[in-house]
Amino acid sequence: MESVDDLDLLEHMADELGRAQSDLRRWRDYFEGKPPLPDVDDPAQRENYERLLRISRINLTETTTLALADRTQLLSFRTALDSDAEGDAKADQLMTASGFHAIKRDLMEFVYSYGRGLTLVERASAEGAAPRCTLESPEQTTAYTSPGAPLDVQGALKVYRDPLAREDVLVLFRPGYNLVARRPYKGRGAGFTLPGQGKKWRLRLDQWEFDAEVEATGLDEVPVTPWSNRRGLPEVEGHIETVDRINHRLMQQMVIIALQAFRQRALEGAPLKDPQTGKPIDYDEIFSSDPGSMWVLPPGVKLWESGQADLSPVLKSVQDDIQYFALETRTPMYMFTPDAANGSAEGASLQREGIVFKAEDRIDRLASPAVRTMSQLFRLSGDAERADIGSLEAVWAPPERESAQARAEAAARAKEAGVPWRDRMAMFIKASPREIGRMETNRAADALLEGDAQ
Repeated sequence: MESVDDLDLLEHMADELGRAQSDLRRWRDYFEGKPPLPDVDDPAQRENYERLLRISRINLTETTTLALADRTQLLSFRTALDSDAEGDAKADQLMTASGFHAIKRDLMEFVYSYGRGLTLVERASAEGAAPRCTLESPEQTTAYTSPGAPLDVQGALKVYRDPLAREDVLVLFRPGYNLVARRPYKGRGAGFTLPGQGKKWRLRLDQWEFDAEVEATGLDEVPVTPWSNRRGLPEVEGHIETVDRINHRLMQQMVIIALQAFRQRALEGAPLKDPQTGKPIDYDEIFSSDPGSMWVLPPGVKLWESGQADLSPVLKSVQDDIQYFALETRTPMYMFTPDAANGSAEGASLQREGIVFKAEDRIDRLASPAVRTMSQLFRLSGDAERADIGSLEAVWAPPERESAQARAEAAARAKEAGVPWRDRMAMFIKASPREIGRMETNRAADALLEGDAQ
C-alpha cells in the first residue's frame, strides 16, 4: 500500500499544516472582522468588555482584500486551437461545467486573505460528465513543492470530515494516485480534532486506517495546484498593527462619548452638613436627575457642570491612521471614506495607480497556477491539444476600469486604426468572451435586417 516515501511526506505535510493553524485562524478572523480580543482579568466584566470591542471595530481587511480581488478576475483561456483575444469558447464551457468559474472569485479571496489558496482537479464522477475543479481551504489542505519551483508539486494533503458517513477522511495526493485513510467520527468530546477547527492539530497515524486500494487520478502529476500571494502572505499581514491601532482608537472614541453622556455636576459654597441637625447632607437624593424635577439652591450656592469633551482630535487621528493604512496597502482612499471620491478626476486616477500596479503584479504571479489547473481539466476531459501547457494562456479582466465613454472613444479610434472588430470588443470595450459571442450573433442579425430593409 503506502511506501516509506509516502509516509515521510505525509508526516512532513501534516506537521506543516498543524503549525500553520494558528496563523491561518488569525488571518481568517481579521478578514471576517473578528480580530483577537485582548484578555480581561475580571471574568465578570469580560462579556461586556468584549461586546464593546466588537461593536467598535471596523473591517478594513475585507475591504482591502475585495478591492484587489475585484481587479484580478480570471475570464477564460486561449489555447493552441483558439487564440483569439477573448479566449477559447471550449475553455469557457469547460470552466463552467467543471465549476472553475464558480470558485474563481472565492479563490482570489483565499489568496489575498490567507496568502494562498488551492484548487483540486478530479476526474468525472460519471461517464460523459466534465471533470471537477474544487476550491480547497488552506486550513484543511496543504501542498509540498520543490524548493524554488512553486508549481513542481510533489504531494498534497487534505483532511476533512464527512458528516454523512460520520468519518474523518485523510487524502494524500501523489503523482498519478491518491492514498486515502479514514477514522470513525465519534462525536464531540471524543478527542478527535481536525485542521480548521481553531485548535492545535497533530497527525496520529495510529488513529487512521488506510484503504486497501490506491485511487488512480488519471494524471501524471499531483492534481492539487497551490495559488500563492506575494511572499505567501495575506495582503494585510504587514499592516496588522495599523488595523489594531485604528480599532483601539475607535473603541476609545466610543468610551469617551459614552462617559461624556453623563456630565459631572458640583455645588460651590454648599454646606456638607445640615446646620440644624449636624447630619451629612445627601445631595444625590435632593437633586434628582429626573426630567421633570425642579432644583432650589440655597442663597450663595452655585451649580457647576462639566463641559463636553472635544472629540475632533480623536476623530482626526482615526482618519489619519486610515490614510496611512490606504497608503501602506496601496488601496484607493475613496474605498474607505466616501468624501475622498469628491476630488478631481486626476486625483482619483493617481489613487488608482497603486492598486492597478498591485493587481498587475498579482496577475503575473497567478497566471501559471491558472494555466496548470486548466491544463489538468483539459487532460481529464480528453482534449490533449488544448491541454498543451505551453500554448495555454490565461485571459484576465483589465485591472484598470475606464468609464463607458472612455472605452467607446478608444474603440472608435481603434476602428479608425484598422483593429479587427473582435479585438476591439475584447481590448477596448472590455467585453467578456460570452458577451462578445452574443454581440457577434446580434451583429449578424442586425446586418441581416438592414439588408432586408434595403
